[in-house]
Amino acid sequence: MRQSVMELRPDFGRIRKAAHHEEPDRVPLCEVLIAYSIQSEFLKREVKEDDLHAQVEFWAKAGYDYIPVPVSLMSPGKVTEESKITCLLREMVLRKNPGETNPTAWNLEHTSFIHDRKDLEEFPWEAAAEIDYSKLEKAGSLIRPGMKVIAVSGKIFTLTWMLMGFQDFSLKILTEPDFVQDVFQKVLRIRHCQGHLLYYDLQP
Repeated sequence: MRQSVMELRPDFGRIRKAAHHEEPDRVPLCEVLIAYSIQSEFLKREVKEDDLHAQVEFWAKAGYDYIPVPVSLMSPGKVTEESKITCLLREMVLRKNPGETNPTAWNLEHTSFIHDRKDLEEFPWEAAAEIDYSKLEKAGSLIRPGMKVIAVSGKIFTLTWMLMGFQDFSLKILTEPDFVQDVFQKVLRIRHCQGHLLYYDLQP
């Protein structure tokens, strides 16, 4: 018999079993991103980026055994205004030009920031590596019995070429491969540090 929405009770054990090549009671659903517009349509009410109550309700009712919470500089999908990288770059731009009001000046989809060694050295890497645990902690206090919170990190390739600009990135792969490698290493170190959160959350 087909399960109803009310019967889809979370059980993170399904994810563990699948990860260890064991057979769970059903195939676990897995996503790292579902648009808020889709969540809103599913719940028949608006779901926003800062509404964790509604997000937990969606992931539980839709049949998922966890809720993904981004902890990286860039969330999965589009570069948004609330992304950490956007906030970081906005502060950087406004320190140099306090009168700037055009949001494209700090949006990675429109502007690049690392073009030479000086840019690489002056980029605020320490601030970029800081992790805000508050959303993880709040989500952990809201999840349903059987659910877990998975910290979502990544965007190593995407963040590297976006910081450099794709054209400059492509050219420097040929002309300055060591420089491109160093930018990759900076981004990778941030992701490696944050990746321990995901590893920890998957432990038995």
